[in-house]
Order: sequence, then structure tokens, then C-alpha cells
Amino acid sequence: MNSDALLVLWDVDLTLIDTHWTDKLAMAEAGRDLIGRDFTIDGVDMAGTLDPTIWRAIATANGVEDPDGMEARYRAAYLARLTAREAEHPVIHALPGARELVAALGRSDGIVQGVLTGNYPEIGRRKLECAGVDLAPFAVFAWGTDGRERRELFPAAFARAAGVLRRAVTPARVVVIGDTLRDVACAREFGCRMLAVATGTYAAAELKAAGADKAVVDLSDTEGLAAWIEGS
Repeated sequence: MNSDALLVLWDVDLTLIDTHWTDKLAMAEAGRDLIGRDFTIDGVDMAGTLDPTIWRAIATANGVEDPDGMEARYRAAYLARLTAREAEHPVIHALPGARELVAALGRSDGIVQGVLTGNYPEIGRRKLECAGVDLAPFAVFAWGTDGRERRELFPAAFARAAGVLRRAVTPARVVVIGDTLRDVACAREFGCRMLAVATGTYAAAELKAAGADKAVVDLSDTEGLAAWIEGS
């Protein structure tokens, strides 16, 4: 491993993959399984948010009295519903160029790749598996259970990456790839480089204006984006 290796941290939803809302429907179904009545996820802000935070928000909106006490059951029901949905009607898929860019970066001895996502670990892994995204190139994982808000996932990712790199992480040698304004804000806060991709809610111009170092429509330019990342 190159002693000055670059750390690349990938968001999952609408960066690497598109779930076509099947995960959101699974959330609602899991809620109904638990409380036995109509359960809505309407009006809950989920872009760049952590799964535990989303659970608490939708639980409160639906009058669940003990969200923390019920979270483990909800997680199990959510995973079961997502798995069943994908088995019956697979819709989760990798976004344009995502798998190719992961593979290209994985061929460089000077890059360590990681996943930084608000997903529960078991949910994030299942989504990536359903999308056909190989987990082998990723040496570092920071999940939604590693903090109470997205910014708290970065120290968790840095600590795990330090074990792989055998040195402390230098934020200037970190590239974040994501699709939301929260991704951009966190990258800026920690002094990381930011590659924003407009495959989610926000246009490339919005992401660039928010402070992304580079903003693209999608990740299909494998060679160009790999060169930009390696030159960071």
C-alpha cells in the first residue's frame, strides 16, 4: 500500500445505486408489520439522512411510543420486506458508470475505497448486493449506526481507514463521492475533496454552487473521473 494513498468515500443511494423507492416502500411495510395499521413515510426528509434518524422521524409521525425500543424489530422487518420485494420484482440497480469507476479505482495501488452511508449495515449491504456492486474493493465502511447525524460518520470512517492505511487520515487526501447537499457540506467541513453527482435530487449546478470541487451529471466518464480523483 502506497503510504500516501488516497481515501475515496462513496455514498450509496443515488450515488452508487438507484432503488426506485423500493426501500422506502419496504420501510412503510415494515412499519405496518409492527403496528398493525396504516403507516406513512410521507413528508420525512431522507436525502443524506441516517436510517436510525429516519426511523425515529417516521415512528414519531405515526405515533409510535417507544421508537428506540422498537428499532431492532423494525430493522429486521425492513430487511425482510426489502429482500422479499427484490426477490419478487428486482428493481435496484447500479447507476451509470458507478461499478466501472469502483473497478477502475480498485486497480490503483494508491487508492483505498470506502462506503460512507446513512444505511443500516445490513440494509446497505443488501442494496449493494442487489445492484450487483462488488463489495470486495471496499476496505472501509461507515454506516448510519455510527453516529446521530451524517457528519459523525466521517470520524468513524477516518478511524477505520487509519487501520488500513497504517497512518492517520489526512483530510486533504480524501475524496467524497455523493449526490446531496449534506454530502457536500460534510466534505467541506472536514476539508475533503468533493465529487458530486447529479443522479439524485440536486442538479450539478446546485451541487457545484454548494461547494463541490467537481459536479457531474453521472459517473459514466470512467477514465476522466478516475484521473481527476487520482490527481486530487
